[in-house]
Amino acid sequence: MMLKNNSLFIASVDSTFDKEFILQKIESFGLGRVRNIIVLPNVKNRNDTISNRVIIHFSYWFDNEYVNNVKNRIFNKQEIINTMYQEPCFWQIMAYRKLIKSF
Repeated sequence: MMLKNNSLFIASVDSTFDKEFILQKIESFGLGRVRNIIVLPNVKNRNDTISNRVIIHFSYWFDNEYVNNVKNRIFNKQEIINTMYQEPCFWQIMAYRKLIKSF
């Protein structure tokens, strides 16, 4: 499966979690090797709490049935996947779509 976009987006991550915590959790999911994590801080979410948005760029994805299924769901079917990072808490992971502003 050839992908133009190989990056993921998490819209709400607890602001107490640092890049290292996020990296360890993402890599523990067994999807591939993370190249870079961008944390966009201080967004007020629906519950009026402060959280971060996170973009995850991959150097490469592993090639196996599990990963191919995840990539198909996220990139082709444009699904949002609930992924438990610490029971009972989960992140909603989706494809990262770069926003282009038009003036």
